[in-house]
Amino acid sequence: MTDIFTSGQVWSCREVLATLMEQELLGCSFTIISVHDDFSAALTPFLVALMITHSRPYQVVSVGGGDDVRPAWHSTSCDVYVIVAKRLLVLSDLLDTDDDSWDWQGRYLMFTSSSSANDLQRLAVTYKLQKTTDVLFFIRGTSDSELAVYTHKMYSKRSLKLLTLWRDGGFVKMVDLFPNKVNDLRGQQVRVLAVNHAPSVFSIIDHLGLLHNVSGLDVK
Repeated sequence: MTDIFTSGQVWSCREVLATLMEQELLGCSFTIISVHDDFSAALTPFLVALMITHSRPYQVVSVGGGDDVRPAWHSTSCDVYVIVAKRLLVLSDLLDTDDDSWDWQGRYLMFTSSSSANDLQRLAVTYKLQKTTDVLFFIRGTSDSELAVYTHKMYSKRSLKLLTLWRDGGFVKMVDLFPNKVNDLRGQQVRVLAVNHAPSVFSIIDHLGLLHNVSGLDVK
């Protein structure tokens, strides 16, 4: 996918976030994670203006220049992380490591101008995203005013799903953008392994071999 982006793409990203703030993300605090590239430099000021206009708690963290990604300082029942990068694959090392620089309960909105669906597929199976339920990717559609909106399916190696399109100021199809992905494991195979461990049980055996006063941790 080309590295060239347009002002129309930037404005579409701004508009879709504004809609989500009004419809899906009420009462949330926001952390804008901005990679050092020209797409992020163009979009981030618009996102900051949105935060100010809507009086939302927010902070901006720059990555790629030596700063670490930190969780939002103002924790709420809904912490949102807006990640802006021309190419999201520059974050693959961060997303594929096991460390504490991540809010596992947060909602992640990733905006990109030059990442492809194949790039998103590579990110969707990284360590952190496979343990995070609420993730949305916004990539270039077929025109400047169109964004393709993807999410990931957990517990699957083919974990990318197209949810809907954003076109001309609105979603083409209204869908649940943050579905419950873990309530039934989405049909994934589950293996249960048992070990040979005798239960910890206390009891009294009478002269007939009957058990009385059975107790113990495994009984509870």
